[in-house]
Amino acid sequence: MIFQQILRHFKIMKTLIALTIYALFSSMAFAINLSKNIQLHGFATQGYIKTDNYNFFGETSRVKGDIDFRELGINASYRAFSNFHIATQLISREAGAVDNSTIQIDYALADLQITSRNQYNFGLRVGRVKNPLGFYNETRDVAFTRNSIFLPQSIYFDRVRKLALSADGLHIYGQKRHKFGDFDFQFGIGYPRVDNETEIAIFKTDRDGLMKSNLSLIAHTSYSLNAGNQKIALSWVRLSADYMSTGAENAVASNLKNANFSFTPIILSALSTHGDFTISSEYALRFFQFNNMAPYVPEDIADLTGESYYIQMQYRLTPLFEVFLRYDIIYLDRNDKDGLKYEAKGYGNRIEQFAKDATAGIAFHINSAWLLRAEYHHIEGTAWLPVQDNPEMSNNQKNWQLFSVLVSYKF
Repeated sequence: MIFQQILRHFKIMKTLIALTIYALFSSMAFAINLSKNIQLHGFATQGYIKTDNYNFFGETSRVKGDIDFRELGINASYRAFSNFHIATQLISREAGAVDNSTIQIDYALADLQITSRNQYNFGLRVGRVKNPLGFYNETRDVAFTRNSIFLPQSIYFDRVRKLALSADGLHIYGQKRHKFGDFDFQFGIGYPRVDNETEIAIFKTDRDGLMKSNLSLIAHTSYSLNAGNQKIALSWVRLSADYMSTGAENAVASNLKNANFSFTPIILSALSTHGDFTISSEYALRFFQFNNMAPYVPEDIADLTGESYYIQMQYRLTPLFEVFLRYDIIYLDRNDKDGLKYEAKGYGNRIEQFAKDATAGIAFHINSAWLLRAEYHHIEGTAWLPVQDNPEMSNNQKNWQLFSVLVSYKF
C-alpha cells in the first residue's frame, strides 16, 4: 500500500515536471516564432496539506497528509489591433474530491477598448469573463497573485469556486484618472458556471437532477490612490440557478419542481500599504434565497443572510521574504451566529454554521519564476469545509488545524 502511494505520487510529480518543461520550451518557441502581438504564459503549482479531524482537498487528515492539491494553467492572448485583443486560459485543477484535474476553460474573451484617453478609458468584454468580486477573485487561480496559499474562505469559497469565478456573457468597464485618485467600474451580465459542485454545496450530495444557471448581474467599483497603495472597492453580484429534477431520482427529490436559488453577496474591500507593511480587510453580507428545495433546505432557513469578514496584515521582511497574519470569520446565518437555533431544530451540528480561522504564513520569492509558501491555520467551526472530502462529517470536532506548503512556477 505504501509502495503504491509512493508510486502514485512519483507519477504525479513526473507529470507535473514534464508539463512545466514542455510549457517552458513552448513559450520559448512562441517567443521566437510568433509576432510580438502574441503572448503565452503559464503556471504550475503543487501543494502539500496536513489537517487533523477533517479533510481539506484530499485525505489530508492522514498521518502523512496529502499532496492532492495542484494547479496547472496556460494562457494566451493575441492583440489584433491596438484597441482589440482576445485572450483565453485553460486550467487543470486537482483539489481532493472537489476538483479532479479535468481541463477547463477558465476564461475566453474578446476585449474591445472603445475609448482610450490619458484621463479615461471605456470598453467591453464578451465571452467567458472573470467576475470582479473583491480584490482577488479575478486572479485567484495563480499562486503569485494570491496573498496566501488559500484565500480567506469567508469571502472566496473554494468549495463553490466555479459559481463565483466567471460567467459567460458581456461586461462593460471603464476607468477615470484624476489628480485625486483613480476610479474604476465594471458591470456585467451573464450565465454563471454551475455544476455538481453547486449541487453538493446545497444538497450535501450530488443529485441526479441538473443545475441550470439563469442570467445574472454583477457590478464592481473601486477608488485608489498612490498607484494603488490605498484602495477601496465595492462589489455586488446576483447569481441565480434552477434545479431540474429527473425521473431517476428518489420520490423525495423528484418533488423538487420549480426549485431555484439566488445568491447575492455585497463585498466591501479596503487596503492600505505603507512601505513594506500592508493591511487589508473585506466585509461581506451574503443574501441567500432557496425556493421549493424542502426538505433539503427547510423553509424556515430558505431565506437568510450570511455575514463574513477578515483582517490581514502583511510585512515584507526583505525583497524575497514576506510574512502575514490573518483572522477570518464567517457566519452562514448572521441571526444564528453560534448555530444553536440550527442545531435545536435538528438540521445538523451547530459548528456547521460558522468558522473562525486564525492564520499565519510566510512566502519566499525565490526569483521571478519560483515561489514557495507555508502557512498554518487554527480553525473553529466547519462552515467552509468541502462536503466532498468529508461526506460523513461525523466526528463533530469544533476545533481543527491545517498546515500547508506550496511551490509554484510561472513563465
